[in-house]
Amino acid sequence: MEVGTPPQNVRLLPSTSSSSSWVVLPEGCISSDPPDCPSLRGGTFNPNESSTWHSQGLFQLSLYTQSVLGYSGNADIGFENVTIGWQGQGGPALLVPQVVAGIATKDFFIGVLGLNARAVNITDLNHPWSSLLGMLRSDKLVNGSSFGYTAGAPYKPTKVFGSLTFGGYDASRFVPNNVTFTFGADISRDLLVGIRNISTTTSEPVDLLTTPITAFIDSTVPDIWLPVSVCQQFEQTLGLVYEASTELYLVNDTLHDALLARNEVFRFRLGMGVEGGQTVDVMVPYAALDLKVTLPQTHNRTRYFPIRRALNDSMYTIGRAFLQEAYLFTDYDRGTFTISQALFPDTNIPSKLTPVLAPSSTTSPVPRNKGSSPRLTRGAISGIVVSIFLLLIAMMIAFLYFWKRVRYTEAPAIGGKYGTELDAGGDAVTFEATSNSEREMEAGGKDGLRRPLELEGGEVFELSGTEVEVPELGGEGARSAVIDCGKRYRR
Repeated sequence: MEVGTPPQNVRLLPSTSSSSSWVVLPEGCISSDPPDCPSLRGGTFNPNESSTWHSQGLFQLSLYTQSVLGYSGNADIGFENVTIGWQGQGGPALLVPQVVAGIATKDFFIGVLGLNARAVNITDLNHPWSSLLGMLRSDKLVNGSSFGYTAGAPYKPTKVFGSLTFGGYDASRFVPNNVTFTFGADISRDLLVGIRNISTTTSEPVDLLTTPITAFIDSTVPDIWLPVSVCQQFEQTLGLVYEASTELYLVNDTLHDALLARNEVFRFRLGMGVEGGQTVDVMVPYAALDLKVTLPQTHNRTRYFPIRRALNDSMYTIGRAFLQEAYLFTDYDRGTFTISQALFPDTNIPSKLTPVLAPSSTTSPVPRNKGSSPRLTRGAISGIVVSIFLLLIAMMIAFLYFWKRVRYTEAPAIGGKYGTELDAGGDAVTFEATSNSEREMEAGGKDGLRRPLELEGGEVFELSGTEVEVPELGGEGARSAVIDCGKRYRR
């Protein structure tokens, strides 16, 4: 991304749960950090060197689901000009400044590009600010609030880039299936899936998870958080050793070589909820879970296995390590998403960009197998039933109203008060410890730090990626902006 005037280059990681972009400030690298800290953190943004930065103050990061995983942080929130892509690539520049959060915390080592379609309110609920996708749609660069994303596979010999598509998906990057998921009721945990089973696929398969659970997909974090009993099953099967001091499964060279020799592949079976309906399998090899972490005590980088112990069901999370082997398509216009096995085509194979228009525009294809027929979702059926029911009530009220006017003369007017509730969450950032109040929804919290608010609905998005970003045209006049991200991440 280019941020500020004159533009400063930063690399960001896609966040499926955030609605705003977070960039690392110069304060994010201190004297005790390695000399190449700014480069390791994706580049830093200095607001003092931008003539278009408009600071709104310091805020606490509203980490809805991440706070229960132990993440925290604060940020300097402001409005700033952004352009998708690197300088000289000709990426689209948004016509309206975006909400940008400058962070120093190392809980999020690289900044993020929010993909979530919720508007951002900084100080109150009455002034929502559109996210990246919302601006792309307002500027008619895309015609629908959707994105397709896979994190890429740098562990493969060809080091496959990630893929991020706005306003549709890249059909060359996944295997279609017939399973469609609907959003969860809690807008801060919208991408919920049922993990029905996790097993190995060797000649003697082992079931690692047998009791289905519901987990939240969040590419903001790298790890996969599962029940303690499931983690212990991984320990027994793979020979992992839990390090209590770091709360990680560190992997030494001997264990790493042994796991590579086993060529282990893990099958994740996912479905809508914990029972019933169709399921989809995503195969994840050990190589995708061979990650490295920089330990804060020593600054040494070491291998670790990204399975984490979740102490309660609110912590069950599927992080971006999983999305190296899975393709996520999220459609905010319809409130649905799909998860598919990712494909890694050669660089000489062209993209198959498929725009997905908003329902009011036209009927658009969604990722599914050929021969499958679309069906009404439970939400749509419920909406139809409720509409019919309300229509009948309205007809009855109208009948009684006119009947009473015939019997009597004139009924007195009835006054009343009507309250409106907005389901909102926070979204912000700064440089000190945060409170554990992940669901604070008001501009002023218990600890005195202000929190920007993210509202449901609207046209909202943001995007991330590194190396290459190429805007390309979709069909039928709808355009999809595609970014091929380079090597991603770390903890």
